Amino acid sequence: MIRINRNLILDENDIIYVDHYNRQTFIHTINGIFSIYKATKSIAEKLPDNFIYINKALYVNKNFIDRIEGCKYELKNGEILYGAIRKAGFHRRLSKEMKGILFIKKR
Repeated sequence: MIRINRNLILDENDIIYVDHYNRQTFIHTINGIFSIYKATKSIAEKLPDNFIYINKALYVNKNFIDRIEGCKYELKNGEILYGAIRKAGFHRRLSKEMKGILFIKKR
């Protein structure tokens, strides 16, 4: 469980991704979207290691990534997110890592 603020405690396994827009941080979960006025970085510090930073204000839970093509991340719920182009090497390495993990799980 992650305490986001006094009134909001979430299970880290339910969080799909966290993004920031117009001075608000949005926490997208399997149960809905929560909006708070708190810096994304302060929330990211509380997230476990399975969350990855893919662009300026976007952290994604690896467990919800279905496919990575270039800088495009397709999530298991059908949403598409885009990583930073300047981090293209990171996206490629992660894609290979994820394919390796998926390959191991299929055996």
